[in-house]
Amino acid sequence: GGVLWIDRTAVEDARPLRNIGADRAVARGDVVERRGKTGADGPDRLVGDDKLVGGRALRQGTGKLRRDHRGRAPFLTLGEAIRTYAEALAAAERTADALASLGIDRGSKVSALLPNSTEMLDVWFGTALLGAVFVPVNVGLRGDGLGYVVEHSEAEFIALDASLVETFDAVVPVGRGPRHRYVRGDGPLPKGYGSLAELVGGAHPPAPRPAVAPGDLATILYTSGTTGPPKGVMNCHNAITAPSQEWT
Repeated sequence: GGVLWIDRTAVEDARPLRNIGADRAVARGDVVERRGKTGADGPDRLVGDDKLVGGRALRQGTGKLRRDHRGRAPFLTLGEAIRTYAEALAAAERTADALASLGIDRGSKVSALLPNSTEMLDVWFGTALLGAVFVPVNVGLRGDGLGYVVEHSEAEFIALDASLVETFDAVVPVGRGPRHRYVRGDGPLPKGYGSLAELVGGAHPPAPRPAVAPGDLATILYTSGTTGPPKGVMNCHNAITAPSQEWT
């Protein structure tokens, strides 16, 4: 079984989740616990309107829930912060427009050296909206491994946490690697860097959203490099959207 986090109004109002019965589900405030048996249509099953709901049908139900609540359902909980689907989309679109203003477009490589944060997701989703390629970098990397990943990926843009600027500059100094460098965090800006918050918060014209095919390149994820230089594993859009649709 698993835990499906949704808002209280969704639990109270959404028909697909209201008449849950056969596979036991318990509503506790903002949580619905799904306890079902593994079957051909998916490991977790919800019963609504006297019909078994699972797999594809569950995706349709949650899609309807989001439309009915106009994006008010929580998409992300990070610490004390809660972001709805509508807020996540708006932030991604602002980030996409900001990246496009720098010349980032379809096929461009966009990197991030960021801890788990809303900014990390904004850069990822904004990159995807442009048909660009997201290259996340492990914040624990140091030395040659860090430099190799960033330069090998040919990233044109990188967003990094202020606490990692010195570490990054030691192996990829300004003038090498990404020509666009933006910092997440407060305080004076290092030479050669811009503020990520100011970039995304600025006024930018709406950028075109190119058609993206399921098999188009979406991300490059680098291995740890324990047996040699890290290797970039290329993932298409479908490899990301298919599991996310299954579990949201």
